[in-house]
Amino acid sequence: NGNLSENHTVYIQVRDEVGNESVSTTDDVYLAKHIEFSEASIDAMRFPHQETQITLYAGKDQANLFYRLYASSTDGSTQFDGPNGTFTLDLEVDAFTLELIARQFDGDPFFDFAGQFDSEGKTTLPMFKSTFDFLDDFMVSRDKLLFGFVLPTKAGGQQYLGGSTTITIPVTGLP
Repeated sequence: NGNLSENHTVYIQVRDEVGNESVSTTDDVYLAKHIEFSEASIDAMRFPHQETQITLYAGKDQANLFYRLYASSTDGSTQFDGPNGTFTLDLEVDAFTLELIARQFDGDPFFDFAGQFDSEGKTTLPMFKSTFDFLDDFMVSRDKLLFGFVLPTKAGGQQYLGGSTTITIPVTGLP
């Protein structure tokens, strides 16, 4: 029982056919969400900027695959065209998303929003470096950011990793 993103203690006990205990061990494990942030919220008034480190967990089945991390300030759902068909993200394409794409997923304030997972299917490279001016320009009347990532399919296209991969982070300090 408990939440993701916290340590859980696991007890393992192995018995033979007649019930004799042969092995017993205890260990702590960490259950991760697909997307985690170094900050609980983004404060637009933090001077000169706020760096939010983003950790992506796709799992060992996705080890060494490439990813793209999308961002938006609008709820909804959008279908994207990929090389091998379409995929859907649980966020709307808005000015924020278009700016990320225009910067090719790696340019101030979006750093390493496209990259490759390590041998564990994890990366801690993506970072969002927010400034008041950028947030004020691209988040008109909005108070949150949504992030979702896609992975390439075996055929070379892109697919949306199912489950809880679109995460919302509150943004404060905007007019």
